[in-house]
Amino acid sequence: MVKSDGGFNYDSTDMAAIKYRLHKLNADRIIYITDLGQREHFEMVIAAAKKASWLSTQRCEHMGFGVILGEDGKKFKTRGGKTVRLVDLLDEAKEKALNQLKSREKQPKEG
Repeated sequence: MVKSDGGFNYDSTDMAAIKYRLHKLNADRIIYITDLGQREHFEMVIAAAKKASWLSTQRCEHMGFGVILGEDGKKFKTRGGKTVRLVDLLDEAKEKALNQLKSREKQPKEG
């Protein structure tokens, strides 16, 4: 699946990844964990893999977890070239959650 300009899109890259994982790595189960905005894309890619008869007893599924927003409050996009590593994103989320908990401890209790 090559575009007319010779490039590849997400669909073709993800199809190649499924085929590789199933046939080269002998995966029994593939789980794509992304934000919910990717749900339809992965549903179509997984359906295409089934139609191509790449999946028999193996399981391939998508698990969505919400939407990741950038500092500007808009949906985070990796195509913009300013990719944040997942580990850095998770570390920042942990730090913010911890700060929230600490600030709640300092507030007087009602009652």
